[in-house]
Amino acid sequence: MPLSSNSSDRYYAEAFFLLLLTIAVYGKALWFVPSSGDDLRILSSVSQTRNPLSYFVNDWGMENTYRLGSGQIDSRRRSYRPLHSVSIWMGYRLFGVRAGPNQLVNLVLHILNGLLLLRILRRLGLDVFLALLLATLGMVSLYTASPAIWVSDRQTLGVTLAALVLLNHVVDEKGQLTAWLNPWLVTGLTVVAVSFKESGLIVPLVAGAFVILAPYHGARWRPLAVSVVLVASYISLRVLLFGSNAFAYASEGFVFGNHPYTLLSDLPWHIGLWARFENVAKNFLCVFIPIVDPVGRIDSLNEVIRNVVWWLPTVVLTISVTRRPLTRVQWLALAVIALNSGLHVQVFRYRVEYISQLAFSIYVAASPIWHERHNVSEIVSRRRLAAICCGLLALVSVSQVNHYIQSNWVERQDEMTKRRLATVLQNYPISDDIVRQVLARYAPTAETSSAKAP
Repeated sequence: MPLSSNSSDRYYAEAFFLLLLTIAVYGKALWFVPSSGDDLRILSSVSQTRNPLSYFVNDWGMENTYRLGSGQIDSRRRSYRPLHSVSIWMGYRLFGVRAGPNQLVNLVLHILNGLLLLRILRRLGLDVFLALLLATLGMVSLYTASPAIWVSDRQTLGVTLAALVLLNHVVDEKGQLTAWLNPWLVTGLTVVAVSFKESGLIVPLVAGAFVILAPYHGARWRPLAVSVVLVASYISLRVLLFGSNAFAYASEGFVFGNHPYTLLSDLPWHIGLWARFENVAKNFLCVFIPIVDPVGRIDSLNEVIRNVVWWLPTVVLTISVTRRPLTRVQWLALAVIALNSGLHVQVFRYRVEYISQLAFSIYVAASPIWHERHNVSEIVSRRRLAAICCGLLALVSVSQVNHYIQSNWVERQDEMTKRRLATVLQNYPISDDIVRQVLARYAPTAETSSAKAP
């Protein structure tokens, strides 16, 4: 529905509430110490880089720092994420190894994503309370917590920001898909997104999916051709920069549900093929049936029973809002989840579900059940049941994320005090100067804080 003056006032009130909720849940991350291996490695890189523009023609600073399960350094893996590295470089030049400013940047990006999500939800005609619940499911979730609090996962926030700007462009004020697409906007957003992370290819792919799904005016082949050219250009750039290592990626995970492997590329070809299919399936299904642990292992029966307050309301909510025919916006949300799953074919991690979780909120919000009249013959309407599930999931998610942040805070303090980064130094090549700077700033306060950790 079009946003009137009163509706705009309500949007700002909702946005302010969402801002307060995000700060209340994630605020503790502002005091995290930079003790993780990835944070220290990127700090080590930027401290030794004089020209930040060099990241636009090289690896993002992690080259020859990844260690395989065998203990050897992975000399093939390359990542092109220049905007992330440049942002860390600027933070280091302005604030040194202080973690607060970098944590604040992540939190601000997370909030911006939440506000863009809320704007889409309001366009879909939801009432204030329901829009806030679904925005909360997107902002406060185990699938979206890591990028919000982990500096080295900032690139996921940048990609999502570009994707949400595109979705705001193609969903009009009446909650319908528009009939046109600005190719220059798609091009600009793609450049920004792929400069943050490889999965930024989701922007031109979603643009292509929109052209197929929307009641598009004009020749569809033109915007589709733009998407194809953008994808091909990025692939060509990677090959030009990294040659045969352009798509080398080593990761550990689980296959056949709960059988671990240390390196996907070392599996026999037929098992490796199945593992990739399984990764895509888990990446897609986990937002609808959350019975997979953070690194891809299917939950045991005991874990399924213990997590029933998470997966059961999610399944019931999914079934409640799925009514044929699906709306065009629902199909687009499913396309976002499917494309994000395919782009992460090599790996399953909770953090790669960031975009998918926000798309799940859009999928739920775009259901026609929210605009149906209650049938008096029904004891509990689908609409009421879905709203109850949303409220329950919001409570569960806040509790889960609070526990996750608390455990991360304690773990990082422990890394800084008891082990003095010894394990990290053994596993990764990191500048001694960076380690001295981090210890000089955080070790004394960390020892005191750790003793008082609740």
